[in-house]
Amino acid sequence: MVARLQSFLSASSQPAATVVSTSAPQAPERPVAEAIQATPREVDDNGLSELLLEAFQIESSEHFGSIREFLGTCPAYDVDALNEAYRCAHSLKGAARACSLRAIERLAHRTEALFAAARDDGIPLDGPVLSAIGRALDVMEDCGLEDKDPDSVAGCTELLAELERLRAGVEVQPSAESSVDSRSGAGTVETVGRTVASAPTVEPIAPDEPFQAEDVPTPTRPQRAPRKSQGVDTVRVHAEDLDRILHSTGQVLGECREQTRLEANVRGLGSRLLVLQKEWEFLRRSLGRHIHSLGGDSVLSGVGKYLDLQDREIRLLRRETTELMQAQKRSVSSLRVLGHQLQNSVRRARMVPVEAVFQGFRKMVRDLARDDGKEVEFRARGLQVFVDRMVLQALKDPVMHMLRNAIAHGLEEPSVREANGKPRVGTLGLTAEVIGDRLQLSLDDDGRGINFDDIRKKAVASGVAAEKAAALATKDLVGYIFQAGFSTARSVSDLSGRGMGLSVVHESVTSLQGGVTLQEKDGPGTCFVISVPVSFATHRLVVARLHDQVFAFPAHAVERLVRVPLSHARKIGGRLTISLEDRVVPVVSLAQLLELGEQVVCAEDDLLSVVVVSTGTQRVALAVDALLDQRDAVIQRLDPPAGWNRRLAGVVHLEDCGLVLVLNPSDLVERSSAFDCVDSFKSRASVPAAPEIPTVLVVDDSSTTRTLETGILETHGYRVVVAADGIEGLKKLRAHDIDVVVTDVEMPKMDGFGLVAAIKKDPVLGATPIIMVSSLHKVETQQRGLDLGADAYIVKSRFDHQDLLDTVKQLL
Repeated sequence: MVARLQSFLSASSQPAATVVSTSAPQAPERPVAEAIQATPREVDDNGLSELLLEAFQIESSEHFGSIREFLGTCPAYDVDALNEAYRCAHSLKGAARACSLRAIERLAHRTEALFAAARDDGIPLDGPVLSAIGRALDVMEDCGLEDKDPDSVAGCTELLAELERLRAGVEVQPSAESSVDSRSGAGTVETVGRTVASAPTVEPIAPDEPFQAEDVPTPTRPQRAPRKSQGVDTVRVHAEDLDRILHSTGQVLGECREQTRLEANVRGLGSRLLVLQKEWEFLRRSLGRHIHSLGGDSVLSGVGKYLDLQDREIRLLRRETTELMQAQKRSVSSLRVLGHQLQNSVRRARMVPVEAVFQGFRKMVRDLARDDGKEVEFRARGLQVFVDRMVLQALKDPVMHMLRNAIAHGLEEPSVREANGKPRVGTLGLTAEVIGDRLQLSLDDDGRGINFDDIRKKAVASGVAAEKAAALATKDLVGYIFQAGFSTARSVSDLSGRGMGLSVVHESVTSLQGGVTLQEKDGPGTCFVISVPVSFATHRLVVARLHDQVFAFPAHAVERLVRVPLSHARKIGGRLTISLEDRVVPVVSLAQLLELGEQVVCAEDDLLSVVVVSTGTQRVALAVDALLDQRDAVIQRLDPPAGWNRRLAGVVHLEDCGLVLVLNPSDLVERSSAFDCVDSFKSRASVPAAPEIPTVLVVDDSSTTRTLETGILETHGYRVVVAADGIEGLKKLRAHDIDVVVTDVEMPKMDGFGLVAAIKKDPVLGATPIIMVSSLHKVETQQRGLDLGADAYIVKSRFDHQDLLDTVKQLL
């Protein structure tokens, strides 16, 4: 590609030359998407060089990756894969020659010749060959875009000679660096220990020897036809512009919710109009009978005509209102679909492969390992997954720090590894995986692992932990390695011992609404797992009310929402706890964690509303006043000084709540261990509901749904009674003065259909309005509920808390 670009640009300023064709076919070039828009007449010498180097940087990166991918399959490979690697080396050589990058040109030529010898002469691609090619790729990448003479590049001359000896089939003794191949592929690095007593002398290729097409062995197999390059139009856009578009998209979706509420209001207007129409029809029939009984008086006849006219007007108004409701519904649905499409398009525009940001880690690991006297094979997997560039940029430093930490603390020196029965070459892995809307990065090594005895001693000696740390279990010591200033290194080096520890990683990851945990692994070594959102775009949030304020929690960290009797809480070790699924969970007042003025949370009717938040293996129940809703929103970063508060992850704008602070779950869990909140909860005795406060019975077998619907209704002034199934619902209905019933369909013991039928057959309860809320969306199911006597049917997949409130209000 670079050669074609140079020929094309040079042709405009040089006379035509005679081209001599050779019998050997040119290796096909791989199409690369370019964004070069200058014409030959507009490019001067400097511009030409910049264009060539820019094109070379793009093309060489692809060739390096393809060759490394091939090396990872060795020694088992097929001929097609070998031909592809040969073609990449050939193209790399030609591109380097076009850019006058002599060192890269020479190394690429020797690599190409070695691939040709493997294909045509049967030279095995074993450990020494793979190691030499891998180091050649390292040196070529290290050369960058500078025109360097091979003699001026450290180790290049020796490497060129080694590659030529390998091509000639002569065994060589590896240099110190030959066994430290950090980038030769995903396979295991093999070290070479044999020394050849007498090796024949091989005449090296002269530095100024021209690399003509005739020197390249003709492939013995027919080459596959290259795919036609399809032009890709690209344009550079600032990330801030995408952020603004994304924010505007969030506002559009917010307007969709506002329009949905207006649609509900229109439905309410239609319902009122229907009632008015029925009342009018009754009045008209009564007046009509009365007029008919009085005879044919002209005045009465005129009144009858007026009644007929008004009847037509009311029917017309009713029809127009229905059409308006349907048009409004279609408009809102289209607006919502378009808003989500726009949001997803902007989100995709921000996504790049992980390797686009993390590609420099291979060289960094190799250099650090060499400087520290260690031999390391770096294995990267899954770097092709797409993630928001902003997320990757924010993760680059933390991941780099953890890789440095693994080399400094985890991996042993080669002699120590051999003494312990391990391979001389250590393994350091980085795996990227997208699970749902989360990016999971696993960093593992096969080193010595974490010495928890050293951590325990250091924690006590440095005063980070009290003397009781000596009795702490291993899992309880993990948190100390993430504290600032904590390091077990006994000496200071460029890699460790400066007190940075893993606190910088923890702080950076938590600022991304993520977490970092230590994961158990089979075999020796350590495995850390970082989990962060794939994108900084929209996030699912759980909204709760505390006193007169509204707060939001990232849904990925919310394990469950629950209302527990305060009387069931137990005091353990000076802390209030509750039991969830046979696990003891501490309860902490969110008001106390946030240091609000009023730090006491009251339990209504002895029921405490809590948000169970988990980060890694730790979890805590945060007490709030009410659980409100779940929303999708774009989280905006807070500017300093508010942005310095680690308890806050950002802010969102909710149309019915205004600006809402998003809390940082990791920081809340970390802070909760320092609070004794036994006195932060008080049970508020039940106050008999005033006659004007309606009572709603919520029947659902899901505790989460019951809690959510209860929070919505209580927040808007309703008194709520709950039941877990139809039988319990009937009992509660007979025991309380219930104004409206909200019931699920699928429940044990008695389902929603059975409950509706039982209520309607009861002479006392039959007039009670019933709302069915279910995920069953089939028309037949909805019609069955309405035929049994239900007054409304709400589908959960389209559930909006305002729909529930509007429907309850209409039926009261």
